[in-house]
Amino acid sequence: MDTARLPIRIRLALWYVTSFFLVLVLFAAGTFYAMRAGIQKDCDRNLAARLADIESFLIEQSIPDTDHLKHELQEHASLRPGGELLQITDGNGRWLNPRVGTKTNPTYLDGMQWSDQISTIRRVMTPGSETTSEFVHPTGLPAFLGTEAVFIPAPAIARAAKGTDILDLDCLRGKVIVGYIYGGIRAFPYRFPYDRTARPYNSGAVPSKPNDLILKVYVQVR
Repeated sequence: MDTARLPIRIRLALWYVTSFFLVLVLFAAGTFYAMRAGIQKDCDRNLAARLADIESFLIEQSIPDTDHLKHELQEHASLRPGGELLQITDGNGRWLNPRVGTKTNPTYLDGMQWSDQISTIRRVMTPGSETTSEFVHPTGLPAFLGTEAVFIPAPAIARAAKGTDILDLDCLRGKVIVGYIYGGIRAFPYRFPYDRTARPYNSGAVPSKPNDLILKVYVQVR
């Protein structure tokens, strides 16, 4: 096509369209590579933080019982989004936190550990004698709850520091309601009536919904 014979208007229009197209291509390519670099950087930083967290967790646990360590790792991984994707091996290449089954097995939960237990973690930060302990309460939650739930402290409870939600336990006497837990995810890893007496789901995707329960939180001071 001989553009020299075209009217000046058409030639200017073609020049503008071509220039605009090239600018768009350059802008799209620059945006793509910038976003890819940013996502890779964020993934690397998040992975490094998770590895450091797991390393610190393993050092703190120091559990000689492999089965107990597997349980602790699965519970630890379930507390963070995507934690079920992290797998750890020992020095012999054996999985310490393997996925739970495969899609061909009768029960397949894809490694996600749902729990209805209530546990209290106690950590003493005395210099030179730091200790961490966990106490599992005999009474569990009314359902499989927890992820992304928030604690709403009772306004009448004194705070340990002004402008914070750190409760002052020294001001509590006996059994006191200190707040509420609301929101988050409610999961249904077992079929109707949705408790441990029923058969577990084997679809690989446990049904869940936004939590519609409000839980009272009590502290028993002895």
